[in-house]
Amino acid sequence: MDITDATAARIDVGIDHLISGGSISYYDVVFNLDRTKNPKELVVSSYSDSFHIENVQEAEAEKKIKRSKDVAQELADKSEKFRSFWQGVRHHFIFCYNYGKGGILLAEEIDGKTVWKKR
Repeated sequence: MDITDATAARIDVGIDHLISGGSISYYDVVFNLDRTKNPKELVVSSYSDSFHIENVQEAEAEKKIKRSKDVAQELADKSEKFRSFWQGVRHHFIFCYNYGKGGILLAEEIDGKTVWKKR
């Protein structure tokens, strides 16, 4: 569910959808709840702009993960419901290559550092 240009009421519907196990997209950042983790973890996904995986650079992963944090903060500033949820759950930032029908995990943030997963 894309809530980028949604009204405040529609954003709240999107947040309810996220909390109940769905995913939302906000300015090309995807949020979904990983219920297999204990405690639950909010996965915040960003995607490469490159058409071919061999063109993806590690610097892009760092840039996109930073942008994901900024986008999440913007959503938290805009929505009290998201802010409350955001503050009560762990965050896991990942960067993927989007090949159209799926994605490949390329990097993730671990202990504040971007770790490249695939080359």
